[in-house]
Amino acid sequence: MRSLFVGVSLLVLGLNVSAQSQCDFLKNLKFKNGRDTIIVKAVLRDFLLAPPRTLFKKPPAIYKYKFDSNILFQPENCDRNYEMPVISSRWVDPENILNSDNLGLTVYLTCVVFNESALTRGQPDCLVIKIKSAIQSPIAFPEKCNFLSNLHFNNGIDTILIKAKYHGHYKPGIGLILTDLSKRHFLNGKDYENGIGFQVPGCDEKIIAPYHSKTGSEEQFLERQPEDGTIYLTCITFQNYYSYGMPFFVIENFKFAK
Repeated sequence: MRSLFVGVSLLVLGLNVSAQSQCDFLKNLKFKNGRDTIIVKAVLRDFLLAPPRTLFKKPPAIYKYKFDSNILFQPENCDRNYEMPVISSRWVDPENILNSDNLGLTVYLTCVVFNESALTRGQPDCLVIKIKSAIQSPIAFPEKCNFLSNLHFNNGIDTILIKAKYHGHYKPGIGLILTDLSKRHFLNGKDYENGIGFQVPGCDEKIIAPYHSKTGSEEQFLERQPEDGTIYLTCITFQNYYSYGMPFFVIENFKFAK
């Protein structure tokens, strides 16, 4: 097992964005009859339920869609997040990606973009009409705080030790990556229904990673721990699986600094 103690300068991720942010996923559009269809590679940041709405314009209307939820996503090579509505239809999300268990997943979003601005001022309307997972696809971000860059995989895994600040015990559930790793017999996904929240020094973002909970008393112990205490996490990373743009990992053991 190798130790990975990170002490780098502060890197601000997509949740804190300056006015000079550059993102070109809505550039180079080619409208035909007032619309264009694009595919956006992105990280799923959040899934937000919203009051049901129907977007409809009187003739000559170019679209009529019904939607009751939004998604927050960060496009590849982009340093900011975008929130867009998702069409209300069963075929939009056949893999059931849109739930809290899959936050951080790399996805492909099929979007219809219109040369009007009824939803958000200053940019063309963009409605998500389909979402597809890309759990084995790396994704690049500018100035990403990647504390898992120095990995050496053996038979598809690497084990590292991370020093971090503790931020709580959670129930993230089993997402698509854990399900796929279970099918490939890398682990038993049902063992990882709990999660530990932490923040690595030098990274602006807090992370929740699946944790292999052994006993109920261990969970109670975690719940009693104060925030910002130093915790050492023994983690297993998996080759060719990605979450939040980094190799996917699970926590096998933990130890608090005395």
